[in-house]
Amino acid sequence: MRYSWIKAPIRIFAVLNTSYVGNVYKDGDVRDDYYSTIAIVEIINGTRYIPVITHIYWTHTQYQNDNRWYGGYWLTTAMGKGLSRYFAYLRSTNYENSTDDTPFKIDYMSTVETREYPGFIITHWMGNNIDDQMGRAIILNEEGVSLLHDIGNGDECFASTKYSLTGFQGSIEYCFWPYSRRNWIYQGTYLNYWFVLFDYKPLGGEEGWISLSEENGWKNAYIYSPMFLEEYSPTIAPP
Repeated sequence: MRYSWIKAPIRIFAVLNTSYVGNVYKDGDVRDDYYSTIAIVEIINGTRYIPVITHIYWTHTQYQNDNRWYGGYWLTTAMGKGLSRYFAYLRSTNYENSTDDTPFKIDYMSTVETREYPGFIITHWMGNNIDDQMGRAIILNEEGVSLLHDIGNGDECFASTKYSLTGFQGSIEYCFWPYSRRNWIYQGTYLNYWFVLFDYKPLGGEEGWISLSEENGWKNAYIYSPMFLEEYSPTIAPP
């Protein structure tokens, strides 16, 4: 608050540069024989989105098998303590985005649900009323979608995990392949992509948002997604 008089944008860049990989389900399980990561997180005041630029290089060949039962390979995931009621994703087949965006509900006792061929946006939201609404989306750039399909080779999916080994999770996830599949990842595999974590008002009610029903709340994230896709990026040309 001591700098509240400043009118110019304030930007913070957080950089992760490491070869260490940790296991989120097991304290102290940290290794350096998987991959090296450079990730840049950009935080800009006055916005509802956080861009993350990511480079990952696999330095060792590994078999994705966390234990006897589970494997899986995730591109990105977002978790939160808010209990979302609706989930949706844009389906992509052969890199052509279709309109399979019908919202669905996660079953009360469900652990994991998956949907095939995710496109550039996945989202979950809650919209009981204007005062209790919450929406979160991951918007993935076109290069990230291509990587997802090339490496996944038909097993790529959108997933939501309601409960994990540590309790309630409530996540939205881009997966190269689901947790039930185990597979090799080879040295030299390189990932170069960016995504945006977007917070939105699914029911509207404020300037900048469309007033929508609960079932259509995802549209308040979708209408802003072209801001983050390469196809719509501005170009500089001579006068």
